[in-house]
Amino acid sequence: MARSLLTLVTLAGNFATAKEAEIYWDVMSDTAMSSGKFRQLFNCLAPLYPGYQGLQAVKPDILGEALVAETLLKPIGPSILSAVLNSSAANKSRQNALTLLARLSLYKPDLNSLIEAFLAQHLQVIARETHSHLPELTVAAINKLKNNLDSDKLS
Repeated sequence: MARSLLTLVTLAGNFATAKEAEIYWDVMSDTAMSSGKFRQLFNCLAPLYPGYQGLQAVKPDILGEALVAETLLKPIGPSILSAVLNSSAANKSRQNALTLLARLSLYKPDLNSLIEAFLAQHLQVIARETHSHLPELTVAAINKLKNNLDSDKLS
């Protein structure tokens, strides 16, 4: 459970309080844990980085990223991604998680299928829930990004 909570905070980017972290935990975990037990776990891990309020992301980045990569490859990985990237997560948490996933995609290719499946699943849900051109626009945006990246490589 400690590994999962540290992975969650590293993806989301710091939790000031146990109550804030528990919101994400409840989305991610199918393991029932009382608020008191969760607070106890949170408070047990918070001293890892003293001087800040709450529970901080695992640092330096290499350690935090290694922890995230290892945990995402476990069965709980997709649930953790859902917790930090779902619509009820804070924008800052989603941005932090996507930035970390972008970095991991560079040197952890074994995560790429999980990242791709997660992105495709969420795009499919959006496309199914509302009739729009979003899937086509996403493909066009990705192709444009790919073309820009390819032209940068030639320069």
